[in-house]
Amino acid sequence: MNDRLCYKTTPDIIFGFFGVISVIEYYASFENGNVLYSNFLILQLLSTFALSYYYTVRRIGYFHIFSLLHITLFVFAFGGIIASPIVENADFRTSVTPLAVRFKEDVIQQVLSLYSVYICFSFVTFFYFHRKFHRDTSLSLQTNNYYFLIAKKTFLVLFPFALMYAYSMYKIGDGNRILLYQTGSNDALGVPLYLRITNMLFTASFYLLIASCPRKKVFIKYFSLFMCTMIPILMMGERGEVVVPIIFILWYFYRVYGISIDLLKVFLIGTSIMIVSFIVSVTRMGDVVSGLSVFDMILGFFASSATSFSLLAYYVQFRDSIMDHNYPFFLDSLIGGLTGATGQSMHVLEVRSNIGHQLVYSLNPGYYLAGYSTGTSFIAEMYEFGVCGVIIGTVMLGLFCVLFENKMCKNHFRMLFAYLFFQFLILTPRGSLFVPIYDIIKYILCFCVLKYTIGLFIKNKY
Repeated sequence: MNDRLCYKTTPDIIFGFFGVISVIEYYASFENGNVLYSNFLILQLLSTFALSYYYTVRRIGYFHIFSLLHITLFVFAFGGIIASPIVENADFRTSVTPLAVRFKEDVIQQVLSLYSVYICFSFVTFFYFHRKFHRDTSLSLQTNNYYFLIAKKTFLVLFPFALMYAYSMYKIGDGNRILLYQTGSNDALGVPLYLRITNMLFTASFYLLIASCPRKKVFIKYFSLFMCTMIPILMMGERGEVVVPIIFILWYFYRVYGISIDLLKVFLIGTSIMIVSFIVSVTRMGDVVSGLSVFDMILGFFASSATSFSLLAYYVQFRDSIMDHNYPFFLDSLIGGLTGATGQSMHVLEVRSNIGHQLVYSLNPGYYLAGYSTGTSFIAEMYEFGVCGVIIGTVMLGLFCVLFENKMCKNHFRMLFAYLFFQFLILTPRGSLFVPIYDIIKYILCFCVLKYTIGLFIKNKY
């Protein structure tokens, strides 16, 4: 038992030690322009990441949400470092949006050190909470037929409307995708009210389907239909909304059905996603992909996806130039929707506090008001409070991942929000941590509407 305990705690001690070293390196990076030192930090960062992923997979498997989080972190933050020396015009030290700039070498070093801090402390805190709150996490939920029947009837009735909604969004955004961000309101875009309502109820029915834990073949059938509604969104260029459901089904199969999909299949699926995403990204810009090999497209995907690294670099270099805001950036995803301010405008800047808004406007007002943004990143949001904020952020992230796996899947009602929470957790490298209060309230109301309408027809059966 002591040997086993030593095996479990030794990596935690090692990562804790290197986390402290990374904090020291962060402070040592100020006014340090030595490129050789930067290369050392790159090697350290990638080695730390590889070891973290290795030990995480050995302990909890490939499809635990914390393991999957490593994949999205690599894609959104580190892929550009790998592609930089190989792909032409893909230098992770430079960026052209929202401001054409070559980041200072000491800024690059600080960012590399911050990500090392993030990896080390997230590993330590996650496995601390994992041991502290560890219970029997096997899913014992049987199919909830009441939930399933409500979901089935609603899903099939509203499926055509969901397709119409997706197609209307594609038509609006085709060739003018920035308009979607500039207005921030489907009403302002001219999407009919009945399509907005039916699409919202359709999404709620999908969440109900997830919570019902149906038989595997049944879930695959309805999930495939759900993905059909994503095709117009993918064609418009919104890759994230298509990739997240695919990652989710890997987790859901593992968590609900106890099925680990063959790694070769996962590799082929992942490669296909990268190639399709790259093609969509390139064609959206009006370029062509003819003559590019599969290897070129994969590297191009990593180079174009690693925007979180640049976002943090922008924030580190220009944080003193950012306009004032009302509340900490990391709270915007939680409470921003309650303000009613959407889109990109001066009114939004006055009401909300979002790093993708305040930072971009401060650097390039015309770029922001034209509907462009950088998005956000949880580590960049927490860096508002310095390196201590990043450490606190990793503690919250580790706790949330453990609670999600241990608590979310223990009853059907909590499972109603499994997809929402999964989406935010898995996208923290490119988004925020907190699920919006507005979305939780919205979908609770949708569930109540479905329960007391469709449920009237099946109340005598279950």
